Amino acid sequence: MKSSNSYSSWLFSALIIFVFFTVRAQSQKPGLQLISNQKVEAEGVVVDELGNVFTFGKNLIEQRNTKGKVLQTNSIKGFGNITSFDVSNPLKPQVFFKNQLQLVFLDNRLAKRGDNVALDFLGYSQISASCASYNYGFWIYDMSNYELVRFNEHTNVTNQTSSLLQITGKKLQADQLLETNKRLYIKDQQLGIFVFDIYGTYYKHLPLKNCKSITGYANRVFILQHEKITVLDSKNNTSSISLPHTDYIDIAVYDDYLFLLGSDQLDIYQVKL
Repeated sequence: MKSSNSYSSWLFSALIIFVFFTVRAQSQKPGLQLISNQKVEAEGVVVDELGNVFTFGKNLIEQRNTKGKVLQTNSIKGFGNITSFDVSNPLKPQVFFKNQLQLVFLDNRLAKRGDNVALDFLGYSQISASCASYNYGFWIYDMSNYELVRFNEHTNVTNQTSSLLQITGKKLQADQLLETNKRLYIKDQQLGIFVFDIYGTYYKHLPLKNCKSITGYANRVFILQHEKITVLDSKNNTSSISLPHTDYIDIAVYDDYLFLLGSDQLDIYQVKL
């Protein structure tokens, strides 16, 4: 009887130790290793699925390699400042000019491709965000009606939500849209992230504070906040990566590289994700 009790006590202690180290391992945050620091005047950074890195700001787009070296540039004049640059489709990058309500499409050499899309001519005058969608389509967020609208490559409407004010009970001030991993994400810096499917059906709200930027890579979503990156996997599990400082404004991810853009620099880190 004493031997049985000793064995049970040993087994219980071993279980406690196993749980302790398992939880400790899961709670540890991956460390960042700085591999490059580039002086950059830009307002955003993105990476396509081929590993091409792009910084953009005002009317200038610069293509870089994963070490930060500039490979080619393009200045798109006549539309004002670039609001967002979407390279989800590396063969047809999309440039959104909010103030002029224009979408301009490029080829993989950053040359203008085809005609631009004038969103005001389509009947929309208060568009706060846009992103590329599957099969060469694109999404816009219509502030006047709090609606998401999807167009195909021929600028025909394929999907349109009801008022998101009625659906979510919140006045979304969308400043970024992202379609990735068969989900559509709306970022509102104050309210957090709102998740939809790729047809515009509302899924859930992630009430994260101080969301600066959102990007997707390898079935995960990376949300840049004030002092950390929140990582959301395909099973809705979350983890976080602590940042060395809080003045980053945009994020891009490729392989085990993190590209973090500050006010005047691009920091490139390696991290085990």
